Amino acid sequence: MKREELTELGVAPELLDPIMALNGRDIEKHKAAAQRWEEKYGEDTAALKAQLGDARYTHAADRAVSALHFSSESAKKAFCAELKDAALAVEEDSLSGFDAFVSRYREKDPAAFADAAGETPMFVRPSGGTSIHNGPRAALRAAFGLNN
Repeated sequence: MKREELTELGVAPELLDPIMALNGRDIEKHKAAAQRWEEKYGEDTAALKAQLGDARYTHAADRAVSALHFSSESAKKAFCAELKDAALAVEEDSLSGFDAFVSRYREKDPAAFADAAGETPMFVRPSGGTSIHNGPRAALRAAFGLNN
């Protein structure tokens, strides 16, 4: 609002100063509110960017870790915790320096990883030879119908 506009509307000259003072306070109040909203926008945007960055890192880490074979779930959890603390850079949905991190971790804790084949140790393997039904008790089994 300008003084000229008020004068054109027929406002008395002695009322112009108080009206302009009220108008100035309203303008300052709106500027302060706009500033608060701008600060809130900046804080919220920064928080969302951090949250998005964390999600990208978690996704890249999960993809990289899925290719590894661990000796146990607790070994996998410990590895993932150290990987998160390492905060490797994410480049195109993959972790930069992940292979070097795995190499250092393998040197530090080789028992955390299962062998490359990922097989569970087997103490006795089947012989693949004769059936247990052949032998001295075969006639007795046949008499009772236990040939299977």
